[in-house]
Amino acid sequence: MDNLIRKVEELVQAQEATNTSMQRLISKRGINPSKNLSSPYTPVHVRRRGKAIAKALASVRSRRSVATPSKSIETPLLDVGPKVLKKVDIFKPVHAQRKKKVETAIKSKKSGRTMYSMHEFGAADFKALTSMEIWWEDWYVDEVLLLMRMRQINFPEYYDSTDIILDLNFYNNMSKRYAELTKESTVPNAVPLKVRLAEFKWDDDMVDYCRGVRPYPGGCSWAGAKRVLTVMNINVTHFVTLEFMIEEGVVNVYDCNVPVYEESDFFCFMEPVMELWPKLLQQSGMFAHLPAKLLNESWEFNRLQNLPRNVTSKACGSWSIAFIEALLTGTTVTKPESLISDNSVGRMQWRWALGIIEKVLEP
Repeated sequence: MDNLIRKVEELVQAQEATNTSMQRLISKRGINPSKNLSSPYTPVHVRRRGKAIAKALASVRSRRSVATPSKSIETPLLDVGPKVLKKVDIFKPVHAQRKKKVETAIKSKKSGRTMYSMHEFGAADFKALTSMEIWWEDWYVDEVLLLMRMRQINFPEYYDSTDIILDLNFYNNMSKRYAELTKESTVPNAVPLKVRLAEFKWDDDMVDYCRGVRPYPGGCSWAGAKRVLTVMNINVTHFVTLEFMIEEGVVNVYDCNVPVYEESDFFCFMEPVMELWPKLLQQSGMFAHLPAKLLNESWEFNRLQNLPRNVTSKACGSWSIAFIEALLTGTTVTKPESLISDNSVGRMQWRWALGIIEKVLEP
């Protein structure tokens, strides 16, 4: 490499000598340098050749500096640290003028097809969406979760892309497959459940679900994901929020009404997730960087106890989304600092209903 540089430098020196000779010739004979003469020794060609040689020399030097860096000078990598996101006020109420859009929808006889669930949202639906006394349907929750995914894409300065927001089908698929495995293990001479779980393989659809190959509205690949957020509907009677901390191996459960289910009963609903979730991470092929323990063993789940409570006991659907709003924005959810209450969740309901009408949620 040094010999090559020396030869190129010799060419550069020769080029400079040629340039000097040409300038003398031009001055002596009165040649106009602006004319594009055909001789290879015209000033235009001389300049072009000189630039080409200089460029080649710079390239060679650059390659040498990368291939054999100086040991005496160490250039540290620039550590920019974690991305600093803009703060979101999740408790901000809807402006009175925009709130009229929702009030009009509540009184309207028209209905509109939504982006995600393909259900028709009519007056009764918008009334339920804004009430703390009416049980939410699954598609209400799914529709708001879709808007949250779209908001995450549209406002990257406010929301972390390593947070994955999933719909209710995620838990439903886990529960359904676990129930099938359990049933198959109860027939005479059947393979024990423990063995079935050890040999279990997710189908391509579920694997593609997290790879982003089979996209769903607002969905994307889980590459680089640090956390997965979703809602679980227990027995079609109670909504809770699940937070999968991928690198910690823990599932945090946010329940606005803990007394609804005893700890032993609640474990039965979490068991499908604990058994089948690690296998999905492993079989997706996207989390090879995780410790083998997190890809082969059941995770732990932490059912938080010091959370604010839904007094009406009927708005657990909207409360589950409110917890996700707080987690996405770094807002405190635990008492006594938490500001989440029936009043604040009620204000959020109007913003979500407005988002369904306008097809977007603001940060």
